[in-house]
Amino acid sequence: MDYLTELEKIGLIEKKKRGFGLPNIIYVKSFMAHQSSQRSNEMGTSQEKDVVHRSIEMGTPEVMNKHLRGAETDTSEVPKNGLQEVPKTVPLYNKTYMNYNNQSNITSNHIKSDGDRIRCDQKEQTINAYAELVKKNIDFDVLLHTYSREQDLVEEIYQLILETVQTEKDMIRIAGEYYPAGFVKGKLLKLNYSHIEYVLECMDKNTTKVRNIKQYLLAALFNAPSTIGSYYKAAVNHDMPQYAN
Repeated sequence: MDYLTELEKIGLIEKKKRGFGLPNIIYVKSFMAHQSSQRSNEMGTSQEKDVVHRSIEMGTPEVMNKHLRGAETDTSEVPKNGLQEVPKTVPLYNKTYMNYNNQSNITSNHIKSDGDRIRCDQKEQTINAYAELVKKNIDFDVLLHTYSREQDLVEEIYQLILETVQTEKDMIRIAGEYYPAGFVKGKLLKLNYSHIEYVLECMDKNTTKVRNIKQYLLAALFNAPSTIGSYYKAAVNHDMPQYAN
């Protein structure tokens, strides 16, 4: 009966002595309940993992945070027989959520970059359109050829017109006064070869010191359509008084 003693030592059976010459009762222990409970726990854990995994795939951070807090609570108490193993799936959930956020940021930045590029392209197209219009209005190439000695000044006038008609300001200051930007742009876009020639001639005959050449040129260009007629009439009256009224 040594084998019964060995089975009793490892806990597989239990002997109960009754005395009075009666035979001992041998109880064979059953492990079905424990195994069933273990399988139930494993199934519950598996189902819980499936729920958390589906929640993370759907982008629900609350469920994941709850799971993470649970993981932290589980590791706070250390069993006597050693450290409790932390589930390896928790870092994977966190990594999945981080990857989801990173992907969202990349997508957002990509959309933003595309929008900035479109706006830059549109602005460049607007600049080119205004540049061609201004050059055509004032016969820019002819001016450069006619006033070959003053090409720098002609270029400066052209750039000033182009800069002003593209400003985003609501008001533009000219000769100390503020005018609506739309009104100023309208007058500058109506300038032609004769107006620029007139401004160049006024600059050539000016004998006073100009402190702010940019403001002086802008005022001359703005007033050119209004003063060009009177200017040439006064010049005619001066040079040929017999034709003066």
